[in-house]
Amino acid sequence: MRNNNDDKTLKRNYIQKYMYLFSEYELVKNGKHPRFRFAKDFYHNYDADRRSFLKYYNRYK
Repeated sequence: MRNNNDDKTLKRNYIQKYMYLFSEYELVKNGKHPRFRFAKDFYHNYDADRRSFLKYYNRYK
């Protein structure tokens, strides 16, 4: 039987998702995003909780 304790698939998927969201968020904050004018629209579209997203974004920064 295979040992899946060292499988980093979920972690890698979350990191890829958040890296994409961070780049989108940067565009929104700079006013260059084609779809979102406000961060509130961004959060609503991606069903992201503002507090937790900003926690990870500030850690990334």
